[in-house]
Amino acid sequence: MVLCTQVKNFIHEENDFSSQFLGVTDFLFLLTYTGGFFLCGELGEWVPATVLAGVGLVGMGFMYLLVALLCLQGRVTRVLYAGMWMVEGPLQSAVWMGNVGLMSRWFPPEGRGVLFGTWVTSCSVGNILGEALSALISEEMGLPWEWIAFTTSGLVFAAAALLLFIDDKPTEKPNAELSTPLLDQEPACCQILCRPSVLSCALCLCCVKSLNFGLLMWLPYFFESEFHLDLERTGELTAALDLGCIVGSLLGGWLSDKVQKRATVVVGLLLCASPVLTLFPFVNSAHLGLAFLLVLWMGVTVSGSSNLLFPSMATDASQTSKGADSKTLGLILGIGTLAAAVGQVLIGWLITQGWGWVFALFVSNSHTALALMGISVLVPQLVK
Repeated sequence: MVLCTQVKNFIHEENDFSSQFLGVTDFLFLLTYTGGFFLCGELGEWVPATVLAGVGLVGMGFMYLLVALLCLQGRVTRVLYAGMWMVEGPLQSAVWMGNVGLMSRWFPPEGRGVLFGTWVTSCSVGNILGEALSALISEEMGLPWEWIAFTTSGLVFAAAALLLFIDDKPTEKPNAELSTPLLDQEPACCQILCRPSVLSCALCLCCVKSLNFGLLMWLPYFFESEFHLDLERTGELTAALDLGCIVGSLLGGWLSDKVQKRATVVVGLLLCASPVLTLFPFVNSAHLGLAFLLVLWMGVTVSGSSNLLFPSMATDASQTSKGADSKTLGLILGIGTLAAAVGQVLIGWLITQGWGWVFALFVSNSHTALALMGISVLVPQLVK
């Protein structure tokens, strides 16, 4: 996904793709990403998690290669570009579902906040390294941006090879006494969503994931188009989001284990995020230091909240005596991603009206998520 954000402005300039079209492309990608969660939720019941994630990684690697080769030859049309990212969606969801399934089976719920908080920081570390690698390839080596995709593809293939050698089975079964048997049999989707813990987690994830994806997928475009920065300077600013995410994930995971209510920690983080979001429209290229601090804080608060909900709270809400129920987990993550998909179309259109409207949408998402999580805190039976 980070590749899409890194090259968005290049695609815009080389192919004259408008922000509305890029927003629609993000929507289509996240729409198939959503469908992938629903599908992989079912497949996860009988397909080994390592196979699910490994196949997803291999497919991702081939798609990155295809995007780069076609763009390098100047043969990319709007339909083809959007279609390639639509194929990419379910492949990425397979990787996530496979990895979350592995983690939930290997480790019991006790201490899950710190465990998942530490694990998800690997995404941010990878994003930071990816930004640095992109700047090196494009700015220092002077190669076309397609070489970023070639390099990313090679790294993805290497990760797939390593994953397929991992044992899918945990060395020790999770302690049933530590698990919450929300699902004693195979319920229908509507029955799953009627469970308070599942419903509250899914609704809040809709808002937080939409906000987090909006920042992740559009901040680089914002800095490049509005501040007229090169890829290296843009990478430095957007890397702040990942640096903050590392801090927020670790801190939030640790606090959630201490207080035993992850929703309470999410409320605290979102309370700290909302006021800062209102400052972005007033920042310009003369205040890059301030912009860095604002993005860093968004990483701590918004990305930290997202990583508590996904996958920590989602796994808690789908917990059975055998581990995380794949079908329930797929529903929660799929619904959250669907909301994020709709948000990308809206952002692409709002950009034409001015970036102030975009950040107003971000503030609205934050407030809605805060209200939903506040209800969960005030009504104890909604919180595990």
